[in-house]
Amino acid sequence: MGFDKIVGQDRIKTILRLALQRGRLPNSLLLIGPDGVGKRMLALTLAQALNCLTLGDDACGQCSSCLAIAKGWEDEKRGGFPDVKEIVSGGPEEPPDEPSEKRDEESGKNSIKIRQVRYLKYYAYRKPMVGKKRIFIITEAEKMTPGAASAFLKVLEEPPPLTHFILLTAFPDLILSTIQSRCMILCLGQIPRDEIERQLLAQGWEEGRARVVAVLSGGSLEAALKADWEELEARRRRVWDLLRSFLRQEGGAEFVTDFGFLRRSQAGEELTQLWETMSVFLRDLLLAVEGADSRHLMNPDYEEEIRALAAGLKRPKVQEALADVDRALAGLQNNLNLGLLVSSFYSDIIEK
Repeated sequence: MGFDKIVGQDRIKTILRLALQRGRLPNSLLLIGPDGVGKRMLALTLAQALNCLTLGDDACGQCSSCLAIAKGWEDEKRGGFPDVKEIVSGGPEEPPDEPSEKRDEESGKNSIKIRQVRYLKYYAYRKPMVGKKRIFIITEAEKMTPGAASAFLKVLEEPPPLTHFILLTAFPDLILSTIQSRCMILCLGQIPRDEIERQLLAQGWEEGRARVVAVLSGGSLEAALKADWEELEARRRRVWDLLRSFLRQEGGAEFVTDFGFLRRSQAGEELTQLWETMSVFLRDLLLAVEGADSRHLMNPDYEEEIRALAAGLKRPKVQEALADVDRALAGLQNNLNLGLLVSSFYSDIIEK
């Protein structure tokens, strides 16, 4: 494993390699970005690079340290590298120097507890056991409880010289500003669509399907690689049929029935996928209305149906429908009332 094996994020990789070359990598880093864009893999590679026995600004992937870190990363129970530790919500870590009866157990299973941070603090100020540096990777750092965040802040205020902390999050607003101010912040962007498509083609995907999955992956290579084509196609067909009924004003009222009376926890993710897929179809319809070349369509396998529907549409109608979808997605992100959001969207798009 080396930085060159990580897809995309070229700017971030350059920054990290330069910092390693100059010996000026900060003790604390905060990697921000949506799920599936490589935060965790970047953290692993950086941990290897800091302990690599061969290279100074990258991970060779072949020395005993690199191999041990990778082995422990895949399955900590198999052994690995004692100086690289991932802290996750609900982890078992406990400080060995504190009697169990004195430990405060915070509520909530899906959080990083203060006992885990006390464990981190206990080892952070000790010399590495076998490597050059100790590395703590805190995955989903926004899940630290208030007590854990306060305890971690105290560690950052007096950073240990041979320890690095790498925090990963998709929700930086949920992390204390005082923690953020003590970290080098690196923002990872979505992986380019063409790069995801290349990765899928290398995995043996058919070209047309690879293009569709790359478009619908939302810039997440992880999501693209895990995609199930049959499941994806079933959703696309449902969305396309629904969109067609909306634009032809031939029905679609079942949309309100299906989603308007559900709780956000039940329908939020499905609605996001539905509207994002609908947005992609509408963009193809805009291209078809303007007579664009087939190569530009993001749903090439629907070309015949897209052009047939586009023949009876005018550009303003498609643009207004796309604006309706964008407003609906924004409403989801802003936690607007789901029932009102669904009924409002249906009323707007059906009356166009």
